[in-house]
Amino acid sequence: MTDFVLPSTTDLANVDISGYTLSTDDPGFITDEQACVIKNLIDQMDASETVHIRSPLSGTGKTEKFIIDHCSVLPNIVTSDMFNNTLLNCDNFFTLVGDNAKVFKNALPIQLLYMTMIIILLV
Repeated sequence: MTDFVLPSTTDLANVDISGYTLSTDDPGFITDEQACVIKNLIDQMDASETVHIRSPLSGTGKTEKFIIDHCSVLPNIVTSDMFNNTLLNCDNFFTLVGDNAKVFKNALPIQLLYMTMIIILLV
């Protein structure tokens, strides 16, 4: 398991994001600033490890595509969502990630997702 070193605000401010290929045409909420943090953490992992992405109502594959395209390490990626197009269109998840063999969908039951969201809102 990776012992992460968190970047400072200065470290993140010095990251060149001009090469990032985040398209506004692809549905998803990831921003360049979030991408800096994600890249910093993923690049510290081993390829044999697993990153779990929780995307309540928004598992489009955009974050996963960013990891595939820009991180120097490609761990196993497991994304949890309902994948039912409630907030964003999730139909093209595997198309966006290029059917990469290291990317997996963990489809949550609707009730579990709503319970998780309620708990998060209460905290």
